[in-house]
Amino acid sequence: IRAAKALKKIGSRRVAPALTKAADHRVVKDAAVRAAALTALCDVNKKWARRRLHDVLATDPAIPMRVLAAKQLGGFNDTKTVKILIATAQKASENTNVRLEAITSLGETGHRKALSALKALAKNANKKIRRQAIAELGELTVEKIARSDLRQLCRLTPRTSSIRKLQERLCRR
Repeated sequence: IRAAKALKKIGSRRVAPALTKAADHRVVKDAAVRAAALTALCDVNKKWARRRLHDVLATDPAIPMRVLAAKQLGGFNDTKTVKILIATAQKASENTNVRLEAITSLGETGHRKALSALKALAKNANKKIRRQAIAELGELTVEKIARSDLRQLCRLTPRTSSIRKLQERLCRR
């Protein structure tokens, strides 16, 4: 962990290959070390980090690593990243915490495809997934959501107390 932090302090792009290798679950077994390396890689070289984050989200056996990868991917706005986040959020067999973080990151990207995916996830059978998708839709600016979509969102879920306030806020606009 100290080595990853030291490499981060160096800040050179030349340390990216070492950090990439240290973030690989096939090379390093300790998830804490992989997490430190992945975080440092995100700070040092975004291009290398994005590729590694895609790989970690898809293949790492440790749930906390996949959650971290999903969280870090919220800082990217490219189509490939958004597609990977959408696939993760929609994958029913994926861990709920990973899916929730993927949904949060989708909202952070503000990508056009993320909006339609969040609207679809707002109809998900899983209550936690549905609530998170609705919350992320609420965070998006009103300009990104047409008035008709707002009205549709208001009809999506039963009027539970936690969702009612959000729906009322959105539907008044």
